[in-house]
Amino acid sequence: MEVLRPPHCIPPTTSPLTLIDVMPPLSWIIISLTIAMFIATILTGDFRAVLGSFKTPIYNTVAPAWINCEIGLLSAIANEPGRLISVCSHLRKSTGHLLWGLTSKHQVLLDTSHKVLTSFLCHHSHILTTTPMTIRMFNGPFGVKKYDRRLKEKLEPQLNASIASIRHNFMDRERVNALLEQVNIPNKVASLVNLSDVYNPRHWERCVRLQTLSRDNLPESVIVDDFFQLFRDFGTYLNILVLFGEQFYELHPSLVYDYWKWEDQAFKPLLCGVPEWFKFPFKRLREGIAARKRLQNALVSFSILLDGVVFKLGVQDVKCTVSFDTIDAGETFGYGLSQEKAFMHGHLFSASSKLCTTLAWFLIFIYSTPGLVDTLREEVAPYITLSANSPVRISAIDHNSLVHDCPRLKSALLETYRLVTETYITRYVKQSIRVEASSANNATQFIKAGSYVTVPLSMNNDNPRLFPDPETFDPERFLRSPELQAGLRTWGFGPHYCPARTYAQGLTASVAAAIITMWDVTPSGGEWPEFSSLRCINGVKRPAEGEQISVFVKPRVL
Repeated sequence: MEVLRPPHCIPPTTSPLTLIDVMPPLSWIIISLTIAMFIATILTGDFRAVLGSFKTPIYNTVAPAWINCEIGLLSAIANEPGRLISVCSHLRKSTGHLLWGLTSKHQVLLDTSHKVLTSFLCHHSHILTTTPMTIRMFNGPFGVKKYDRRLKEKLEPQLNASIASIRHNFMDRERVNALLEQVNIPNKVASLVNLSDVYNPRHWERCVRLQTLSRDNLPESVIVDDFFQLFRDFGTYLNILVLFGEQFYELHPSLVYDYWKWEDQAFKPLLCGVPEWFKFPFKRLREGIAARKRLQNALVSFSILLDGVVFKLGVQDVKCTVSFDTIDAGETFGYGLSQEKAFMHGHLFSASSKLCTTLAWFLIFIYSTPGLVDTLREEVAPYITLSANSPVRISAIDHNSLVHDCPRLKSALLETYRLVTETYITRYVKQSIRVEASSANNATQFIKAGSYVTVPLSMNNDNPRLFPDPETFDPERFLRSPELQAGLRTWGFGPHYCPARTYAQGLTASVAAAIITMWDVTPSGGEWPEFSSLRCINGVKRPAEGEQISVFVKPRVL
């Protein structure tokens, strides 16, 4: 089978443990903008957090927004040759070979070997915590305007309760399969594109342009101008159905549009500390914040519905997911309305951002790799039952077998994770710890309490020593070498592993298998194009704005 060289812009590394070789090069203009953002963060939206950190332990405040700016700045500096590296190396406050950073408050862990990660990330929440970063998300992207130091005291038990609930609902295989059955994936996939009326698009089609091609006055196929966005939005639609129920979604049909409008246009600036009043001269930021308001108002109506107040809406199909526990916990810990909005928004963000983007990439690789779609169709056929009547539809899906008994499908999915995900996790160190070096030549590193450490778990995804020909999508890479899975840390490490990974993998595998069974997708230009550049948002690469893949989508003849 031929392998595809995907639109992947990061060059392969030469060392398994060197951050300098992995980070993408940035121009001096980007460096200047990053420094300007760093200064603006301190002088505007994050001033009180920075000022408070000099008087009280930094853990008592929100995590400084400049940490996110510094990660981008370190990425730029690490690839600039000569004097800049030398100067910054002398200015930085960290020492040793394991950590690198511009200040002692925030360091990047350079050695991501199993020994070092075990020594650092296997500490539990009483030593390493995400609470300050979560509060930063609350005060920035999720829009909690009140600067409340007591939020930490309420948030920590709520986070623990939510993680336990997520593990209960989204990690157990049987519960995940039940959730997937509730969504009725076969029925939704059968109506992936509207062949009969492109002028009345469904919710997930509203952000793409459709054109019907007909023969003998019968619809034959649809031209979709943006393959990536169609499948990303379709995955988001299914994900919302799992979390909130179908009839609730029908009451708020703009949820998919508003969610991605917010994440694409407002997430990064707000995360880096840009104040909301800065939106007035910038249309994109203004539109993103407006989309967040519409989205959160819809989510609050869901919480009111659970309280039994809006019985007049007649919504009867609300499913029992983590959202129930969110509302109950919100009442228990005394959240205000804005905090409740933010927590509901956070659940949707955690469940949708990486999962739905990865689903779109997975389908792009399946359809664009020569011979792969036919191979996978043959592999998944025993676990997908087709109806006997016409038109042929999927009547049942064996979700469990698609994950455990389809090794080629699993290998292709793991290869997709390797190519398009960039997993960075940041932890606040509550108690001083020591991290053991992987080599006897490197000294053990001491990390002081009160500092932040960022771990680039995906640093070696492009390392040719671990993954030969790393820029090429090789769907059978993990089938030939199963041991490579140990070096793929898409979902985290140790106690900080993603609690919803079973659900994410199950939904991706089932939706992709159903789509390739029912639909043919071919490039409208005759050949699959390559993206000239990619951007990374929330740990997943995405096509640069304006870059699209136009495709023909038509029902498969079964």
